[in-house]
Amino acid sequence: MSKRGIRNVFILFSLLLSMNASNLYASYDEDTLDIFAKMLPRFVLMSSQLHKVKEEIEMCVLYEKLDERSAISLMGKIHANYPAGIKNYKIKLIDKYYQHLESCKNAQLLFMFDTTEENIQQSLHFAKLHQILTISYNADLLADGVNISLYLGRKIIPFLNVSSINANGIEFDNTLLRVSKIYSADMKNEY
Repeated sequence: MSKRGIRNVFILFSLLLSMNASNLYASYDEDTLDIFAKMLPRFVLMSSQLHKVKEEIEMCVLYEKLDERSAISLMGKIHANYPAGIKNYKIKLIDKYYQHLESCKNAQLLFMFDTTEENIQQSLHFAKLHQILTISYNADLLADGVNISLYLGRKIIPFLNVSSINANGIEFDNTLLRVSKIYSADMKNEY
């Protein structure tokens, strides 16, 4: 093949990659992100994490570069819903790539966008070590040990992995437990 032919193949390959790059962005529903934005601070208030709060609720949003727009959207929705904070607590949001997880060690809550299995496991281990509540957009991650997601059925309700919550040393208000769907390993493909 000539140099020109190799160059054309390379250009075609580059074009295909750039076209597919737009398809690599995970699809996060804005309405669902809005629901998470309204609920995240409340999960902290309804848990033993509240004991760790001094002046502000610290929430860390973890994401990959491809999900940056969705992470920024979620944080904007949180600020829009709680511009003055909640219950006399300011809300501090930290947005980090998964590679900078260590910056979240003082957070009461980690919100996790989709990522590799390795990043999920590292984040869950980190959260357990620092007793941080974990929440994921993706309910499938409950099977990996994430504490909370949302059950999207006829009604949208919190979906709790009680065994991972207990393993992290976190307790919830009984009211939250009563209104939530409880995850168990035998329901892995049910949601």
